[in-house]
Amino acid sequence: MRWHVNILKNNEFLGFMDPKIDRVGRIFIIKDVVLKRELENDEWDRVLGRIEEFARFHNAKAIQVIKTESAKIQRTLLRHGFSESKKGGLLLNFN
Repeated sequence: MRWHVNILKNNEFLGFMDPKIDRVGRIFIIKDVVLKRELENDEWDRVLGRIEEFARFHNAKAIQVIKTESAKIQRTLLRHGFSESKKGGLLLNFN
């Protein structure tokens, strides 16, 4: 079963992500990110802020992005504080 979470801005559909939670490891995992268009920096800030809020609600201590549709998204996530993880993908630890 897939549990897609839509990414919206006002009435505009920006894309979706496919998340799951590793409750034992306390990691909020994003299995895939698909965007309809490129996001501006302020849009990324809002989207990532909401994802972090959602992850914290689920008692996660980190967010791991396993797959994205493009290298552009990977580079953007790296610019927004994510780093490469040992298991592949990108990781953002909370302070």
